[in-house]
Amino acid sequence: MINEVAVILLFGMFGWKVALIYVVTGLIIAIASGYIIGKLKLEHWVQDWVYKTQINNTGETEVKIKLADRVQFGYTAVKEIVAKVWIYVAIGIAV
Repeated sequence: MINEVAVILLFGMFGWKVALIYVVTGLIIAIASGYIIGKLKLEHWVQDWVYKTQINNTGETEVKIKLADRVQFGYTAVKEIVAKVWIYVAIGIAV
């Protein structure tokens, strides 16, 4: 219920009181909603296949990747991303 970006924006634009009201109100709504949904006992509406599904059960074995390989993969990914967006960054700075 609470967006951290909205908190920063509200704090910057309207001050800490408005940001605090937003946070407290969001917490109250989220907690009350969760409590009400829990009391409604809606578990019987969940399909059986949801309970049978296991997280990360893809049938594949977990592969351990060395730190050097992770760094190389990250470096390659950053190069590809920068190659795709550098012109837009330059235009944005120019504007």
